[in-house]
Amino acid sequence: MTDALQLDERTASFGSHTYNTLIDTYGKAGQLKESSETFVKMLKQGIPPTRVTFNTMIHICGNHGRLEEASSLLRKMEELRCSPDTRTYNTLISLHIKHNDIDMAKKYFKRMKESCLEPDH
Repeated sequence: MTDALQLDERTASFGSHTYNTLIDTYGKAGQLKESSETFVKMLKQGIPPTRVTFNTMIHICGNHGRLEEASSLLRKMEELRCSPDTRTYNTLISLHIKHNDIDMAKKYFKRMKESCLEPDH
C-alpha cells in the first residue's frame, strides 16, 4: 500500500482541528498547493471548516500574492455561514495594503465596520 493511500485512510478520521494544523503547517512551510489540497480534502470529507480554517487559508493565499483567492475564501466563508471576525478583516486589510491595493483595503475596512466589528490594531 502506498504512503499516499495510507494517508488518505488516516485522514478519514481527522477533525477540523487536525486539518487546521495541517493547513497551517503547510502554509508556514510555504507550501500553498498542499495547504489548498488539504482544505479541499477537508471539504470533500464533509468536515466543516471553522473560522480558524478560513483565516489561515486567507492568510496563506495572501502571503503568496493570491489576493483573489483570499477574497474567494471570504465569499466561501460567508456562503457556509461562517461569520468573518476582526482577524479575518484585519488579515484581508493588511494583505491588500502590503500589495498596494489601498482601495480594496478600504472596502474591507468598511465591511468590517458594517458588520459591527472593531479593528484591533
